[in-house]
Amino acid sequence: MNKHILFITPGFPANERDSQCIPALWIYAKALSESGTKVSIITLQYPFSSKKYDWNGISVYPLNGANKKWKQLLLTTKVIRCAEKIHQDQQLDVVHSFWLHRATKVAMKVSKSLSVPMLATAMGQEMRVPKSGFAEWNSVDFPIVAISEFQSDALINEGVIPSAVIPWGLEPFMVKEKKVDLICVGSLIPLKNIGYFVELCAELKDKDDNFQAVIVGDGPKRGDLQNHINHAGLSSNVNMVGDLSHEGTLWWIGQSKVLVSASEFEGFGMTIIEALASETHVLATPVGVAKDLEIPHLIGDPKLDVAMLQMLLQSDRPKPQLFSISETVRAYNTIYESVSKGKANDF
Repeated sequence: MNKHILFITPGFPANERDSQCIPALWIYAKALSESGTKVSIITLQYPFSSKKYDWNGISVYPLNGANKKWKQLLLTTKVIRCAEKIHQDQQLDVVHSFWLHRATKVAMKVSKSLSVPMLATAMGQEMRVPKSGFAEWNSVDFPIVAISEFQSDALINEGVIPSAVIPWGLEPFMVKEKKVDLICVGSLIPLKNIGYFVELCAELKDKDDNFQAVIVGDGPKRGDLQNHINHAGLSSNVNMVGDLSHEGTLWWIGQSKVLVSASEFEGFGMTIIEALASETHVLATPVGVAKDLEIPHLIGDPKLDVAMLQMLLQSDRPKPQLFSISETVRAYNTIYESVSKGKANDF
């Protein structure tokens, strides 16, 4: 009999058109469901609605915490009641939480209340600047999964020993004709270090006045970045296209010859594997999945990094590398099978 897995997550797409919300998670949820596993999802904060809805055949139960402090007071009780009803309708086999923070703390209470085993996936930034209570994850009795070796090392440095490392995967997609030289994708916040991408563009302009670059994303640093672009004389070279759907972002990545990721920290870095699947070269800081891959890394010296960029721009397309979502599903199914049998570390 196929298993019934309950996801507990801060957010999930509000509908099937909402592709921007945690692509790694919804790609996985869809593939897991299509493999024959029943998936139910409780969201703590987003969507900003309390009405159950169907997403690609998956039942989603949003509790509309909306990141408002006053709404968090009764949230745990609401989650437990919702999970009890889901469990009554069809018995749950495993509770799976995402992010080592509130979602996993709530999942622990659900697991205990229903006597259903659980696991947690560490999703990214939670161990970059751990809060005071982070040490509690050192001694839990359920598996914690990391999404990259880099993230696993970061967890180990905080005393948390992951039970497994399972990278995210992708669905296959078409490779496009390369019409753009450089692309940078990410929220326009200091952590993503997109200002360094603009520095590289300014350095590259001295050598190639006609190159074309695209920045995908939005955020509080947009105005500063646009001023940087204007002052560097890059207005005809660098196009800021703003926030896009997941499909729109993939379209631009597929059009580009080189993806540059200068982020200071990543738990994984989906755009990197999306670029590699699109036959797009990657030049990235050695964080997240980039540290695990045989790709050139940024070293922080604009002249040397631009020399590497020029080499990549003059190279043939790389052979596609696909991180298969079916492998992600297979790896998690192994853990689901073990924890449901009370063998949390037997995988």
